Amino acid sequence: MATETSTVEARATLRYLHTSPTKIRPILDLIRNLPAEDAERLLQLTPRSAGDDLLKLLESAIANAEHLHSVGADELYVKTCFADEGPIQYRGRPRARGRYFRTRKRTSHVTIIVARFESDELEERRRKAEASATQTGGTRRARAERVRRSRAAAAGHDHDHDHDHDHDHDHDHDHEHDEELIETTEAVAEGELATEAAANEVDEAGGDASADDSTDAPEGEEK
Repeated sequence: MATETSTVEARATLRYLHTSPTKIRPILDLIRNLPAEDAERLLQLTPRSAGDDLLKLLESAIANAEHLHSVGADELYVKTCFADEGPIQYRGRPRARGRYFRTRKRTSHVTIIVARFESDELEERRRKAEASATQTGGTRRARAERVRRSRAAAAGHDHDHDHDHDHDHDHDHDHEHDEELIETTEAVAEGELATEAAANEVDEAGGDASADDSTDAPEGEEK
């Protein structure tokens, strides 16, 4: 990968890339005349296999501009990019009936040239970027304020709901406690009634036994 520079431009060249020029040129058409940062993002998202190699080449051209001319990537755009044919490697594959199919492995020489924006255009881009940042910042602040108010309202609603839920829970707890107390009282009353009934049965059984003894005693004396 060789590089050449001029006073206002930076160049990066990739030679003997094992990809056909017909596959590279459509990608170069997409990034031509784009700002360098936008071209980088486009190459990062392209699904073509040559996109990674072209991204490295573009990053090399940007690095050359930064190193040789102290120009940042935000001040650069893709001025020129092209792909030339390199040497062709001839290969082949044996086929049936003694035939031999020829295969051509093509290579490419790719060049990307980045240049600095003109002063007027650069000033215009900076003004637009500042306006966009100000507008975006105001929009973000307004959105943050809306989110804060919404969360505060939601928190107040949840607090009231929890308070009502706690009140209902206490009421239900008191009601359950009263029901348990009534059930316990009824159980104690039933137990007392059962105890009295058992005592009465014992007393009746004792009275019957005494009556039988008093009846049997005179009969024994007569005998």
